[in-house]
Amino acid sequence: MTESYALDNTSTERGRLNRQSVGLRPMTERLFRSAGIGPGMSVLDVGCGAGDVSLLAAELLAGSGRVVGFDRDARQVASAADRCRDLSAVSFVEASIEEPPDGLFDAIVGRLVLMYQPDLDAAVSSLLRRLRPGGVVAFVELNHQPGGAQVLYWPPSPLVEQVRGWLNLVFASTQNFVGIRLPSIFRRAGLVPQLPYESGAMINEGREQTEMTAAIVRSMIPALTAGGVDPAEIDVDTLADRLYDHGGDEQIAAVGPLIGVWAIRPD
Repeated sequence: MTESYALDNTSTERGRLNRQSVGLRPMTERLFRSAGIGPGMSVLDVGCGAGDVSLLAAELLAGSGRVVGFDRDARQVASAADRCRDLSAVSFVEASIEEPPDGLFDAIVGRLVLMYQPDLDAAVSSLLRRLRPGGVVAFVELNHQPGGAQVLYWPPSPLVEQVRGWLNLVFASTQNFVGIRLPSIFRRAGLVPQLPYESGAMINEGREQTEMTAAIVRSMIPALTAGGVDPAEIDVDTLADRLYDHGGDEQIAAVGPLIGVWAIRPD
């Protein structure tokens, strides 16, 4: 399987992901607590990136248990390991969904990672080789939509629509409606989804919104350039200011819904 993840891996992008993680934490934490993730458990974090989800899981373990985060990008693994170097219960390895880290885990978790897998059923089945009977999975995924309808901007403007077009170009190969399909994906893998499900959105407004938008566009520049977009047209260094000039503090963007589902693997 080849992932469709097209964002660049830089310190700036990792900073954007850290900021994004703050907004996603409440629903992620609620989901993990519902799934029973707590002291003494072993947790596998899929597509760990810079380690935000791994850190949340480690907090819930309260010093008892272990978290292993893995990512196919060695630079992400190195960054996450450096960030968590003082946490003996958290480790990171370079691995893929096709060949996850060895061992059996009590819980397998992930956020915004299945949406980039070309075969959702194969990805989940591969991961379940590392889940013990009676273990749980807990994932938060976006409902990416054709045409970029998962992102709502207010007020509308030609520049905002230009940004939407760039997003559509870069994320064209991303799986659509993964969040709302999680229960059926899990059931096909032999898991038993548990109610209630979680839902939410990533919401930013004013200057934070324009900076976050410019930051993700900056991470897309290599992919946009490969897709035929002239970087001079993007003018990313002035993008945040140009967006802010249009809507000021009144503008707002909401990305979602994101849906979180946890499920049990029968004994």
